[in-house]
Amino acid sequence: MKIFVILTSIFFISCEMAEYEAKQRQKEMTADNNTCLSYGFSKGTNEYAQCRMLLDQDRKQRKAQASNAMGNLGKCLLGQGGYSTTPTTLGQALGNC
Repeated sequence: MKIFVILTSIFFISCEMAEYEAKQRQKEMTADNNTCLSYGFSKGTNEYAQCRMLLDQDRKQRKAQASNAMGNLGKCLLGQGGYSTTPTTLGQALGNC
């Protein structure tokens, strides 16, 4: 019974995450559209398509950089493992990274 509850919970959480990601993507697309239009580009033109492509590439690059930074931080924090006689706060641990 516990496994059923856990699997059901995972299913609903994944559905919520997918819905959230779809809404975020729609917000990004709307913002990109408004940005390119504000620059004076018209839909259907090469300039508009170039503008949208550059905004998308920039977003992907920023997400990749943030992901790498989080991965590096995780590696650093995990590398600090071990026994210590003095309490360490998260702030102190982050400061060591």
